[in-house]
Amino acid sequence: MEAPRTRWLVPATPDQVGRMRRAAAAAAAHHGLSGAALDDLRLAVSEALTNAVLHAYPDRAPGPIMIEVEADADEVRVTVGDEGAGLLPRGDRHGLGLGLGILATSADTCEIRTRRGSGMRVTLGFELDGRGSAPSARWSRPRVGCARSGTP
Repeated sequence: MEAPRTRWLVPATPDQVGRMRRAAAAAAAHHGLSGAALDDLRLAVSEALTNAVLHAYPDRAPGPIMIEVEADADEVRVTVGDEGAGLLPRGDRHGLGLGLGILATSADTCEIRTRRGSGMRVTLGFELDGRGSAPSARWSRPRVGCARSGTP
């Protein structure tokens, strides 16, 4: 049986960040994510969306951002993707450069897939195991960083 899935396609513009964060959080809550885990999802999704808005389409008009929320019995997964430049070294950085660290420490699992000039996909996993109601338990185990795949 396929996991329930909700998907949006929106322009990579700043006004979409808050709107899509709220939509993704509502979908995740519908699947049972709550408490600290839901707060972590909001933070991570905001960061992934903001990164796409700021960096995906640097030399052209904003293209699309895809947001997908799916769940199974164990986990809610959120994917944020674009069709932009991919993950490239940049000399004209905007912000503090903390984005990937925020993603890695906010989600239980994090995977980044990129292909130069073909976009980027960030998939964040949040376990559905009751930790949402006990914030102290959320930080009681080591975190795993983002796994990256694709061509630089």
